This record gives sequence, structure tokens and C-alpha cells, in this order.
Amino acid sequence: MDEADEKFNVLEFAYNATVYAAGMRQEWKDTLVSCLVYNLILILAVLFFRKIAQFSMKRDYFYEIIAAFSFGVCHYTEELMFRAFGYYGMFPMVVINQVIFQKLNRRHGENAMIVAEEFVTGRVGDEDCLAVLSLQFAGALFCSFFFIVTAQDVFLKTKPLGCLFKYTKPLPIVMLCDFLGGLALRVLLELFQGRIISIAVIYAFLFTIGHAAIGVPVAHPVLSVAKAPECWTMVYELLPNLCLHIFSTLSGWLFLPYACQIKTTLRSMWAQKFEKDEVKRIAREKAEKQEQDAKLKKALKAEQQAIDAENRRRNQELRSRNSRRK
Repeated sequence: MDEADEKFNVLEFAYNATVYAAGMRQEWKDTLVSCLVYNLILILAVLFFRKIAQFSMKRDYFYEIIAAFSFGVCHYTEELMFRAFGYYGMFPMVVINQVIFQKLNRRHGENAMIVAEEFVTGRVGDEDCLAVLSLQFAGALFCSFFFIVTAQDVFLKTKPLGCLFKYTKPLPIVMLCDFLGGLALRVLLELFQGRIISIAVIYAFLFTIGHAAIGVPVAHPVLSVAKAPECWTMVYELLPNLCLHIFSTLSGWLFLPYACQIKTTLRSMWAQKFEKDEVKRIAREKAEKQEQDAKLKKALKAEQQAIDAENRRRNQELRSRNSRRK
């Protein structure tokens, strides 16, 4: 009887294990298909909105909100991959998303900390900087609506993800990790600026480490804001935590240029645009000044020629009078 019971238990365990494995395989398949379909929809949406935005006089501002929106929406697929495959699925998903949407957005949607530093140091005009930051955070807040309307209830065979901005460690540890994340990102971007794949790997590394350490990816305030709308039920706890998160991350980013007096070679697209506009303005003023100088020189030359002609005429008249007297 004991042997029969033991054999039955073994068979039951094998059956349950087989059913569980089949269920896991189906879940993995559903997750991969959902992420693929979701990213394709997002890519088409970005291309469509960028096509419309190019007819606007302020197209760069529209590109900025589209870019922030696309980067923010990506975190849903990353969370799905994490829940299905753990960090082994999350890391490559972050790399793929960053590479795809960095190329699609063509430098728009850069990390808000770069723009914030340029605002503090005066490398970008106040109006441009405030507009960029406002549009980025607006795009991040729109992410939740896009996910609910177009993906979660239509294409993705998954349960609602719920609030994704939850700390798993005490607040002092969280602030320290945010500070170190901002500092590390500043150093690494300085070393690998302009290399899309390297930057994507850096973000994947920091997001994965932050998610494992404190429950929230570090070093990107806009993506943190994109996670916030689902947490409306805990708004009184969320808002202070979100403000402290952004403050700690920005403090880590600004530590090197202010505390250590280390100058950066990082330039956002807006800083480069501002510098190009400034160079064009200086060149235009210089050309206008040269044109004015040329006109003035020409006028002085014409005036001198007129004076010389008048002097020659008077000399000629004087010689004519003298010759008649003789």
C-alpha cells in the first residue's frame, strides 16, 4: 500500500510539473508575442506622429513629446519580460527598446538631467529648457493612457500590471541609490557619448540594478514619472517619493560639475541647436557689420572722388583764367 501511494504521489508530481511547465511555456509565448505586437504598434505610432509633426513650425517640440512618450511606454514591455523571465528577460528588452527608439527619435527625448544641467549653467535658453522639460514630463504622463487604451485590454494577454513605482527599501537607501545612479550615468555617458548600443547597454545595466536594489529603475526621471499614473490610489505617498527620487538623481548627476569642478563635454540636441543659432547670429551680425562698413567705405570713396573732381575743376578754371590774363 505504501509503495502504491508513493508511486501515485510520484505520478501526481510529474503530472503537475508537466502541466506547470506547459503553462509556463504558454505564458512565455504569450509574453513574447505581446511584447512584439506592442512594440510594432508603438513604432508605427512614433513614425505616424513624427510624420504629422514635421509640418509644424515648432516640430522639434512635438518631436520631444513624442520621444518622451515612446521611451516611457517601453517600460511596460520591460516589466512584462521581467515578470515572465526575470532580469534575464528585462535586460535585453531594455537594450532593444533603447536602440530602436534612440534611432527612431533622432536624439529627441534625451535624458532630462542633461537639459536640466544646461538650464542651470545657462547653455540653453530658459524658455527652450522649460518647454523641453515640460513636454517630456507631459509625454511620460500620457504613457499610461496609451497602454490602457491600445494594448492592455486589446493585444496583451496579461493581467493589469498595477503600480510600478514602489520602493522595496527604506527611503535613505533609495535616495543613496538614486544619487549613485545619477552619478554613474553621468560618468558613463561622458565616456560613451554618441554610441547608441553602448548607451543602451548602460541604461539596461542601471535600470536592472536599480530595479533589483530598490524596486524602481534609477537615473531617468522621465521614465520614473511614466510609472506613476497607475499609482493614483497611493498619491499622498507617491508625490513626495517621486520628488525625492528626481532630486536625488539630479543631485548625483550634478555632483561632478559642481562639487568636483569637472567640466562636461556632453551636449544635448537643444544645447547644440542653441550654440548653432548663436554662431549663426554672430556670423549674421558680423556679415551685416561688414556690409555696413563696405557701404560706408563706398560712400566715403564716392564722396572723396566728388571732392577730387571738384578740386580738379577749380584748378582747371584757375589755370584757364591765368592763361587769358597772359
